[in-house]
Amino acid sequence: MSKYGLLDPGTCLPVLEAICHVYEIDEALEFGAGLWSTFCLTRNCKSVTSIENVSEWCDTVRDDYSHRGNLNVVHWTEPMNEYLKTTDKSYDLIFVDGNERVQCLNDSIGRSPIIVCHDTHQAVQNWKDAIIPSTYKQLTYVGCDPYYTTIFHHVDLDLENRLLDQRNYIHKNTFIDLNFWVNEDIIALYKRQAV
Repeated sequence: MSKYGLLDPGTCLPVLEAICHVYEIDEALEFGAGLWSTFCLTRNCKSVTSIENVSEWCDTVRDDYSHRGNLNVVHWTEPMNEYLKTTDKSYDLIFVDGNERVQCLNDSIGRSPIIVCHDTHQAVQNWKDAIIPSTYKQLTYVGCDPYYTTIFHHVDLDLENRLLDQRNYIHKNTFIDLNFWVNEDIIALYKRQAV
């Protein structure tokens, strides 16, 4: 486990934990290795591939999680979304928290039924350029307002109903605050603001 423990100053950990408790995630792809996200994914998924641009950070993450045995950290020097062009593999979950976030999101559509994007509150990321087909819905975690994390999920998953139903969690005392989740189309909102 990271020296920072489970303390999460952002918003991705509650989202990833919720998904991993409700769905069985065998294969996960992570754009941008992180202290908390990588720990959460390696703890809950059978196999995790983490794409990272910074060589030193790759070494740190490999050292921190070497005991897990299910993490492959790839030092990637090209734009992160280009990694998907090197494989035809599909994933149960793709987590986007590195560089080229919108491009990673766009290229992940159809490669995973669940795509989680961190920091969707940041217009500077150019979320308005995301291309989301009608086969994907959005659910945004706003529990750490003003910081947002959005799940883009295939309509066949019925993710919102499953994720927000406390009975679907392993732990009996899990509490899901429905006020922390909104199903507003955040990409459409950014597109409207850009006009």
